[in-house]
Amino acid sequence: MLSGAQSYSFYDYSFNRTLVSHVNQDVEKVKSAHISSRTVEIKEYRNNGTLNNSRVFSRHNYNEAGQIRREEFYTESGNLRTARNFSFNAAGQIIKKEVFKRKKTEPYKTWELAYHNDSLLSELHAFDDKGKPTWSYRYFDNSDNQFTEQRAYRKGKLDSRFEYEYYGDKSKKEVRYYKDSLKLERTFRYDCGIGNSLLSQKQKDTVTQCSHKEELADGTVRTIYETRDEKGRIIRTVYDYNEEQKWSLTKRHDAKNRLVAMYRSDVIAEGKHKVTIERFRRGKLKYSSTSLQTKDNFGFYCYTQLENDRIEEEFYSSYTFFSEKTHSNSNHSLFFHVVDNETRPKSVRYI
Repeated sequence: MLSGAQSYSFYDYSFNRTLVSHVNQDVEKVKSAHISSRTVEIKEYRNNGTLNNSRVFSRHNYNEAGQIRREEFYTESGNLRTARNFSFNAAGQIIKKEVFKRKKTEPYKTWELAYHNDSLLSELHAFDDKGKPTWSYRYFDNSDNQFTEQRAYRKGKLDSRFEYEYYGDKSKKEVRYYKDSLKLERTFRYDCGIGNSLLSQKQKDTVTQCSHKEELADGTVRTIYETRDEKGRIIRTVYDYNEEQKWSLTKRHDAKNRLVAMYRSDVIAEGKHKVTIERFRRGKLKYSSTSLQTKDNFGFYCYTQLENDRIEEEFYSSYTFFSEKTHSNSNHSLFFHVVDNETRPKSVRYI
């Protein structure tokens, strides 16, 4: 199935494990600061620079281990749009995710997770709003903790599976996608062929993916990712990174080698970045966005969205804490925002 191949090529084989990484991505900084909740607020400005609207964008509640317990996201009118609850076992592993719409108290989607070897995700089960199973996934790993197989079940029936094969150096060699477990639909090969370029011969029902690195004269490390799809078209992404000059640039191209999207990040100072995003259609620029990103005292980014050098939006966080171990008042919220590339306390609110 082409749809299965497309999903795979975008999310790779680990797309169902992102739940685990999501609840743990900020664990260390949240835990060390004893943060119990973080509220992200947004200020929107008119063309003349006056404030148009100020509202809550999202709220994030954490347990004392630094993992997310609940997330809430709000509409422009201030109403709850969606919420997610996360549950954990005694070992701190996420075992359930529940998704809620608006103010409803019953989840409309639920995921349950199981593990083996104390850490590796082995099963994921999805349920609808009536508690009936919809999709399930089983994962199999080798002695190097690499995927060897993923099976997908729909309403209890095997729907598809992926098989994974690796080279001796543990790099990915080939992934095979089967429909109904029997019919081979797509083969994803990670073989760059002669001259570190994609194999020149088109292969039916085979998607070839590879990457190679090179260092440019100015010290920039360039990584080129190439994919030849089942129609023989080459799609290329170029990622440049210059450690000394502190910038990175990602460019995505289509099958005609036309620019599709560009993402550039420049480090202005310690913890401060300027990010530019551009999107193209048929090689012509259609959208451009520039933002200034600055880390606050707790390691989270504040954002200032610019439009023609004018501040369009500001995103900033406020906090509450579990204890007084690192803060003079366990219930205070400290606000930060970005103005002229500087981060400073805007106000202290006691609640």
